[in-house]
Amino acid sequence: MAAMVALCSGLGRRMLTHFVTAAVCLTDSGAHAVLWRRSCSQYKQVTSNEDLPVPMENPYKEPRKKSILCGKRVDYKNQVFVGRNKKKSQKQLRELK
Repeated sequence: MAAMVALCSGLGRRMLTHFVTAAVCLTDSGAHAVLWRRSCSQYKQVTSNEDLPVPMENPYKEPRKKSILCGKRVDYKNQVFVGRNKKKSQKQLRELK
């Protein structure tokens, strides 16, 4: 028994699995079919990026200072295009450019 423990500890995990499979196969042919089917699965393990989580943007980062469409600098806080202040705010916007 001590020799068996020494042999098993000396082998790697994969080698130990093959050794046990071979020992079971020699003693019982029915168990061999079960072990063989378990190791040869019909489903292939595919590694792809589809299963990985999508990185999200940081909601705490500072907003962009430029327009995405035209690339001009925009001050989003101070834009008021309502009523009589429309001309004044457009003038301020032109000054920022």
